Amino acid sequence: MIKFVVRKMLNKKWLMAALLIGNILLVAIAAGNPMYTNAALQRMLTNNFADYVVQNGRYPTMAYLLSSVHIGSKADSTSIKDFWEENEVAETMADNLGLTAKYIVKNIFLDAVVITPELQRSNFTNETARLGFLSGMEEHIDIISGRLYSDKIENGIIEAMISQKAQIKLNLMVGEVIKLNNIFMEDGETPYKVRITGIYDSNDENDHYWYKSPSSYSSDLMIPENVFMELFGKLNGLKYKAMGLWFVIMDYTGVKVENAESIYNKSLEYVQY
Repeated sequence: MIKFVVRKMLNKKWLMAALLIGNILLVAIAAGNPMYTNAALQRMLTNNFADYVVQNGRYPTMAYLLSSVHIGSKADSTSIKDFWEENEVAETMADNLGLTAKYIVKNIFLDAVVITPELQRSNFTNETARLGFLSGMEEHIDIISGRLYSDKIENGIIEAMISQKAQIKLNLMVGEVIKLNNIFMEDGETPYKVRITGIYDSNDENDHYWYKSPSSYSSDLMIPENVFMELFGKLNGLKYKAMGLWFVIMDYTGVKVENAESIYNKSLEYVQY
C-alpha cells in the first residue's frame, strides 16, 4: 500500500485532500498521559468532533478526492486507469481506516460541454455546462419546480435537473430542450439533447450528504447515474474532459481512544505532502 501511494505521489497523480485529523492526533498524543482516563479522553474527542460539526457544518472525518480523464483518451490509457483507481480508493477508504462510511458521494461529469437551445431565444447565447451525476442525490432533494428526471433515454433526449443557481447562470427554463454539441448518437451526426425537467434544492440544510451545497452546482446538468454510465462510462474517446470528485464522509463516532493512533497512522498513507 505504501509503495502504491509513493508511486502516485511521484507521478503527481494523487490528487487527494488530507483528512481532517488534527483532533485525532491531539488525542493520540494525550492518550499517553496517565493523568487522563480513557473516559475523559473519549468525551474530549467526541465533544471536539461534535463542536467541529456545529462550527463548520461538515464532518471532521471526511476526505475529498479528485481525478480526470483527458479528451480522446484510449481505453487502455493511464488516465482512465488512474481514474478508476481513485474510485476504488474512495470506496475502500472507510473500511481501511476501520470506520463506517455514512456517505460516499460521487460527482462524475463531462466538463465545459457546449449547449445550444433547440428553439433559439434572442436572450440565449451558447453556454458551457457540466453534464454529469451526483450519486444518490434523489434521496436528498426537494423538487421546487417541475419533476424528477427519468432514467430512460427517449428519442435521443436525456432528462436533467438543475439547481436554482444553474437556472440563472445557464439561462435555462423547466421544460426546455437543449442540444449537446459534439456528443452524438450512434449515427455520428445527430446530437444528443437534454430536457430540463426540474429544479432541485436540498431537503435538509443540515444534511451532511451535501459537502458542497446545491448552489455550488451552478453550471451542472444533473442526469441519472445509470444514463451517464450507459453513455460515457467507459470514458474513452470523449470529446470533453471527464472529471471525478469523490466525497467520503465517515462516522466520527467510530474514532475511539483505543484506535485513534491507528487511524491516524493509516490516514497518513492518504495524505499528499
